Amino acid sequence: MVASGTLEPGDQLPTIRQLCDDLGIAKATVSKAYELLIRDGYVVANRRKGTVVADHPRANLTARDRTAELHAAAAQFALVAHQLGIDHREAVTVVQRALTDLPPPG
Repeated sequence: MVASGTLEPGDQLPTIRQLCDDLGIAKATVSKAYELLIRDGYVVANRRKGTVVADHPRANLTARDRTAELHAAAAQFALVAHQLGIDHREAVTVVQRALTDLPPPG
C-alpha cells in the first residue's frame, strides 16, 4: 500500500496488537513484518505517533539497491508471464498500463 501510494507519508499503521487481532495472525509475525518495513525504509517508528509511513519511503536505498530490486521484480514478473503463456508484447503492454496507472514518483 505504501509502494502504490494508497498509504501516504505520515499515515499511521495499526498497532501490532490491532493488526494481529484483525488478521488473526501471531504477534511475532506482525512484529517481524514491521521490523522489515522499518529496515527497508517504508515506515518509521515514532513513540508519539506509533508506526507511520516514512516521508520518503525507500529513500535510503542506493541506486544500486533500487536497480537490483527492479531487476528482481522484473524477473519475477517475466516468470509469471511465461508460466501463464503470455507473449512478450502482451507482457510489456501490461507493464506499461500498470506504470501509467501509478501516481508520478516523488
